[in-house]
Amino acid sequence: MSAVGMSLDEFIASGESERDDIVPGILPTGGFLVLAGRERSFKTFLAIQLMFSVTTGEPFLGSRPTRQGSALYVSEEGVRSKVAKRFATIRKAYPTVEANDLRILFRQQVSLDEGQSWQYVTSEVDRMTAPALVVLDNLSVLMTGDEDKKSDMMAAIRPAQDLISQYGVTVLLVHHVAKSANGRLNKQMRGSSALPAAADGSLGLTRIGESDLVDLKIEPKDDEGQTLNLRWDADTFLLSVMGHGDVTVADVVHAVENLGAEGQPVTRAQVEAHVGRGKSRVGHLLMQAVADGVIGRTGSARATAYLANRGDTAWTESPSTGRT
Repeated sequence: MSAVGMSLDEFIASGESERDDIVPGILPTGGFLVLAGRERSFKTFLAIQLMFSVTTGEPFLGSRPTRQGSALYVSEEGVRSKVAKRFATIRKAYPTVEANDLRILFRQQVSLDEGQSWQYVTSEVDRMTAPALVVLDNLSVLMTGDEDKKSDMMAAIRPAQDLISQYGVTVLLVHHVAKSANGRLNKQMRGSSALPAAADGSLGLTRIGESDLVDLKIEPKDDEGQTLNLRWDADTFLLSVMGHGDVTVADVVHAVENLGAEGQPVTRAQVEAHVGRGKSRVGHLLMQAVADGVIGRTGSARATAYLANRGDTAWTESPSTGRT
């Protein structure tokens, strides 16, 4: 495809006529985004759920407006039966999905940096009626080069950028973060800094221990972004925003157990952030949980904190130590 320039007026008009974001504040139309996290942080589950929301127009995470379109999933990783089970289970929550609106290119030896195999991807996009989203899962198995080398990383990024230019789709690239990383997501991504430099934004998943709680950091390129506290459901395979609906004693106990997994005290503010409710509701539930003996309390007034019951102590309420 040859490059064609635009006049100033044409360029301004093209921006004004651009379609609305796929998911406002999360997934811009025609953007290149990275979904990053450590292993077992529910990255693929979130990506699949996002594709179902896009193909049906159902709100993402239960509350985020989503513009409808077709989606393509490209992966060179995983056991077919397990990946198929994920799609089949999540599909139950989206009964209106049209099978042809969500296409899957699974283990077809596709490489981002290998031109001939990349044609499989463009051929699939050509088959889509209203292409909106392409998910690439994940970078480490979709590139043949060295992710630490800038030249190799750029070679892997260019085909995704060409896909955006040619079809106007949004590309979501699944990737890993470094084991010891912290700070902004663009500083945590594994490999060359060419990747975060090229991305229009990042989505980061941080799992709380081995629990079903996970933080989703939405980080636009030039903005601090926001964090959503999510919970993964082992039966439906769906992630949902915590606090969407009634919060129970079980919810706050679960938060204390996971936030205080190493025995450290947990503050009410930490619990509030994870269940998505304010101090009045959370405070009442925490007092009830302490009274029931399922968590402990230490300190008093502003120094009050809560302790998980590790199974070897019968908790009773004590304003000084939280245990007897």
